[in-house]
Amino acid sequence: MAYCPNCGTRNNAGARFCTNCGNSLGVSSHNEQFEKVTHTPVSTDSQPRRDNLFKPGPILFSGLLFSPLLPAIFTSINLKRRGLTKVWGWTLLSGIIGLVALICAYGIFEIPFKVCIVVNFVISYLFYSFEKRLIANEKSNENVLNKGEYYRKVSIALTVVFTFFISWSLYQTFNSATEIVFGTGLNADGSIAGETHEFTLDQPITIGFNKSVGSLKASSVRITLLDQEDNENLIHSFDVEVDPTWEGAFLDLKPGCVDDIGFGKYILRIFIQDKLVAEGNFQIE
Repeated sequence: MAYCPNCGTRNNAGARFCTNCGNSLGVSSHNEQFEKVTHTPVSTDSQPRRDNLFKPGPILFSGLLFSPLLPAIFTSINLKRRGLTKVWGWTLLSGIIGLVALICAYGIFEIPFKVCIVVNFVISYLFYSFEKRLIANEKSNENVLNKGEYYRKVSIALTVVFTFFISWSLYQTFNSATEIVFGTGLNADGSIAGETHEFTLDQPITIGFNKSVGSLKASSVRITLLDQEDNENLIHSFDVEVDPTWEGAFLDLKPGCVDDIGFGKYILRIFIQDKLVAEGNFQIE
């Protein structure tokens, strides 16, 4: 096992880069070169981070512990028990929306968790205050109904706003990585020829995007190659200069140019300014 001198993470024997921070582990490589089509290789100092990607496990757990959902559940139960049927459902729905919003804020937009907790306490107090006022006015049915109708309208408006916000956020997150197109060459119009995800050792692997994706809009990209069958162990990382207007294939990965590529399944990821923009899988049989 190899330990990273930068972060102390234990890596697999023979790994050249740390799987946690991307730091070089000092293991030499005979040939770390992509065959060029429209680029020239530059430095390979660091590995881009993927912290901005959605990690639902710990975030969902934290959100359940510190979210408006819990006070909303207790409030809605109390309101329903007292017969305030016009508002208890919207109260519960608001709590669910608050939970999703908190997860998005912490997991996608990386808002500090302490800020999320403070916001949660504020929202929880509003639930408590709302419940207290309704129960205090319970004897006045007309007043209760008026407050319930007003709250229903406000809840509908907030639901529409939060639904749009959350849907847009999740769409941006889960669609941040465009699918890479793999093939064995180029057609006359510059599109990928022989599109496939399965190759043999004697085939060049041409990599690019679909035409509908548009240009890279960047002059430099980071390319990482990972072993899918070895816990996504990082094999190589490259900084590559590209034509910002290039829309088709922009590099070839030819047999022998990377010595660790043999039979197996691999993942190739492309980053622009540490943001994942494309990802694809291919297999060598």
